[in-house]
Amino acid sequence: MSYWNKASVTSVLRSEAVIGRTVFNRYDKTHGKRLKSEDEWIRVDSHEPVVDIGSWQIVQEMMDEGMQPANTGSPKSQHLFTGLCRCAKCGSVMQAKSSRGGKYYYYECRAKEKYGSCDQKGIRLDKLEKLLVDTLCKRVFNPDSLKKIVNEINELYVEYNKDNSQQWQKIECQLKTLDKDINNLLDVLQVVGTTKDGSQEIIERLKVKTLEKNKLESVMSNRISRGKAGKGGVILDNDIPSLSEFLIKSMNEIKEPARIRQFFSAFIEKVLVSEVQIELLYKSERIMKPTSYIGVPSMVGKKFSWLPGTGSNRRPTG
Repeated sequence: MSYWNKASVTSVLRSEAVIGRTVFNRYDKTHGKRLKSEDEWIRVDSHEPVVDIGSWQIVQEMMDEGMQPANTGSPKSQHLFTGLCRCAKCGSVMQAKSSRGGKYYYYECRAKEKYGSCDQKGIRLDKLEKLLVDTLCKRVFNPDSLKKIVNEINELYVEYNKDNSQQWQKIECQLKTLDKDINNLLDVLQVVGTTKDGSQEIIERLKVKTLEKNKLESVMSNRISRGKAGKGGVILDNDIPSLSEFLIKSMNEIKEPARIRQFFSAFIEKVLVSEVQIELLYKSERIMKPTSYIGVPSMVGKKFSWLPGTGSNRRPTG
C-alpha cells in the first residue's frame, strides 16, 4: 500500500514542521487523546524551514475555505478586498476580524492571529478600504486613463463596423441569389404542376431555399435592431470627464462587495499592507499591451504611504 494518499498529503500540507516549527501540548492525554484548543498549544522554532511561512499560510487559507487558488476571497464576504490583502511583513493573508466590542473591523495578519509568528498590527478595515477604492478609482477612472481606453474602444468599433459592413453586403448578395433560385423553382413548378414526376423534389428544394432565406432575413433583422454599421466612434472626447465622474460615483455606490472584488481582482495581483505603507501589485498583462511588457516582472508594483496613527484612530493621511 502506498504511503502517499489523500490523508497523508493533507497531513504534510497542514504540518507546521515544514516551516521549522515543533508543536507541543496539542493533546489532553488525561481523557484519551482529546485535541486541546489552539491557545493552549506551545510552538517552538526548532529547525530550518523547508517552506516559507507566507506560502504555507496561503495554502492553509485555501484549504480552510475549500477553494481553488484565487484572489477574490469568499463570495459571501461583505468586505471589498477579501483575498487580495497580504501582510507586507510575512506575506500571510490579511483577514477581516471584528474588534472585541464589535464596533470596528480590522484587517489582521492571519499568521499573527493564528500562530503568533508576526508582529504586524491590525489595520482599520473601513479606513483601508476607502483609501484603496478612492486611490484605484482615481488611477483607473481618471480622464487621461479613460481617454486611452476610449480610443482603443473606438478603434475596435471602427474595425467592427468595417467587418459588419462586409458581412451585411455578403448577406444581401446571398438573399438576392436565394430569391432568384426560389423564383426559378416556382416557375418550374408552375410548368410541371404538383402532380407530375419530379414535382416532389422541386417542392423539397423550395422548402430548403425558403428556410435559408428566412434565417438570413432573421440575421439582417437583428443587425438592423442594433443599428446598421458605419457611424464611427461610440464615445466622444467631450464625454470623457462626465464618464469619469459617473464611473467613480457608481463604484462608490455599488452595494455588492463581490462584484467590486471581481472587478479589482481582474487587474490587481495583491495588496501588501503594513502600518505605514501600502503596495499595490498589478497584473502587468492586464494593464499593458502585450508588446510593451515583454521582459518585465509578472507584477507591477506601486507604493504609497498612508501613515496611520495609533490605537483605534488609525486613518490615512491626506
